[in-house]
Amino acid sequence: MKDRFRLSVISWSLFFSAVDSYRVVVFGGSGFLGSRVCKNLVDSGCEVISISRSGNPPHWASSEKWCDSVEWLAADATPSQGTDPVLLSKALGPIDGAVSCIGSIQPRQEWVQLLGLSFDDDALRFEIGSVNENIVSICKSSGASRFVFVSVSFETAKALEGAIEGYLDGKRAGEEAALKEFGNGALVVAPSLIYGGKRFPTIGKVWRSIVDGPGKLYVAGNDALRSIAPYPVEDWVEKMVLSPPVEVETVARVIAAGAVGAIEEKLLVPRRQGFFDKRGKPVQMACVPFIDGTSDIERLASLPSIINLEIKPNLHRKDLAKQSKEESALQEQAKSRLQKKIKKLPSKEDPFEGALAGKLPYLYPFPVIAAFFTVFWAVANQQFVQVVAEESGDISFLSIFL
Repeated sequence: MKDRFRLSVISWSLFFSAVDSYRVVVFGGSGFLGSRVCKNLVDSGCEVISISRSGNPPHWASSEKWCDSVEWLAADATPSQGTDPVLLSKALGPIDGAVSCIGSIQPRQEWVQLLGLSFDDDALRFEIGSVNENIVSICKSSGASRFVFVSVSFETAKALEGAIEGYLDGKRAGEEAALKEFGNGALVVAPSLIYGGKRFPTIGKVWRSIVDGPGKLYVAGNDALRSIAPYPVEDWVEKMVLSPPVEVETVARVIAAGAVGAIEEKLLVPRRQGFFDKRGKPVQMACVPFIDGTSDIERLASLPSIINLEIKPNLHRKDLAKQSKEESALQEQAKSRLQKKIKKLPSKEDPFEGALAGKLPYLYPFPVIAAFFTVFWAVANQQFVQVVAEESGDISFLSIFL
């Protein structure tokens, strides 16, 4: 009886505290970027719910106090294979904003063709596009009015178009779904390379200094030469590699600000277009409010309103105030069903916050390239020697490799 009374008190205390708080759900909240978004939202005064497959806080922050202010739920947003979207929507309850950090690019794990490295376009379209379309639908049904989607910068998208078409198709599907459901309440944050935390912080800073110095001069010089060429061709791989990386805390702060509506559309510049598929046909990207690349992200992150981000009580939200006792009980039941799936924290943290997980296929081409380079070097340095032997008046040729 006492336990039932205590549970009832906790449930109602959570209900009344939620009425005057701004609630944000972060999909991928246990990840490298998503966990920092959760931290920034908690620091700004939001009530935060993290959705991830593990349902656990990240190892790097498991002992920090802000983790206690986040509700960590285990769920899988994969359509038709993961968590029932109706159950997940009930578990979330009424929310104000949402963030999706779902959508990393993973190569095939098996060796394919000569170089070994390849990507499954259909799988990428599903894992990025269909999954985020499902997330958008769940968040809309839960009452969210703002949605932030993490995509890729213009230079990165141009470098990958055609080559890894499924990845960009998936990102575009997520952006279009967000725009369709949320209109101007949708926001896309598109960084280039992200570093920080335990994910190559020193290398990231060194590379940033190179890109901002010699790298910038190199790109400017090449652009000047291309401008006088009869048929100028952009090298987007070069521009992607030499795009300045951005610190993860900076990206997370901007995403958190977008989730609570602290970034006005007048602060943004129009999105650049000019994309093509692998057949050379023009592709129109969603005309959604867009924060493009490191310069835009750092410009917004330096604004005083975002540096000192603070959320006032959300007393105007009426849907929570009208939530009945039965609806609150159903929400707690749905949460309980999800919580049963939570796994324990691993005893050992993944190296570099999981940056290398599933990335072994990126090394597959190196042995093949090394073999070709060795043969080329041997030929260029005349390591193939031709020996002439004379026997019984006949001349025979023998080629040996020294």
